[in-house]
Amino acid sequence: MEDFLGEEEVVLPPKRGIEKMRRAELIAELRRERRRTEAMVKRRDEIKAALLRCNMELTDARHLSVELSSERNALLQTLQREVSKNEVLSQQVLEQDQSKNVIVQSVLQDNEAKEAHFNFEIGEIASQRDDFRQEMQKLKEELGKIHEENSCSICLTPWEAAGPHRIVSLKCGHLFGDCCIRQHLVQRSDCGICKQPVSDLDLRYLFGLPVLVVGQRAPEAHIDHS
Repeated sequence: MEDFLGEEEVVLPPKRGIEKMRRAELIAELRRERRRTEAMVKRRDEIKAALLRCNMELTDARHLSVELSSERNALLQTLQREVSKNEVLSQQVLEQDQSKNVIVQSVLQDNEAKEAHFNFEIGEIASQRDDFRQEMQKLKEELGKIHEENSCSICLTPWEAAGPHRIVSLKCGHLFGDCCIRQHLVQRSDCGICKQPVSDLDLRYLFGLPVLVVGQRAPEAHIDHS
């Protein structure tokens, strides 16, 4: 169009001034229109390029969305597996806790039963100990009586079957060691127990009684009257 306008300016013959003005205005208007058209074409190309970039970006975005969706689905599957594992572990822990509680309860009951049994046995042992102490006290008392009845009432030591401290009897029937009662009769003329008048002539040796037992009847003693 620019060539055409140039050629037109060269080829057309000169006319009057008004016609020249109208032609110049038309040429200027055409040039302005051409510039607008070129601007519109340029704008159109820019818009096409922008649309192309938008389409490319939209395609990339779609690909990225697909990838993100795949990753999300993979993450969801992994999360579901982990949740399932966690539920299984929680169930196992719960079962173990229940089993542990049952075991602990059984052990506690067993310990309570053992403790009650031990307390009962301790009570029985304590009762047996008290009975044993009572029996020991009775035995001590009986031994004391045996010792007292088998001992000289003067020196408080057991008499002998022979020797200087052999057992002798007075006419009142009380028993002493020989040397003890003779020494007593040197100072006094009565029995050291019942205080009846006696003398050394009343002493009688007893035979066959080396030991006197409490609760048993002593056998007949042979009395020497000489």
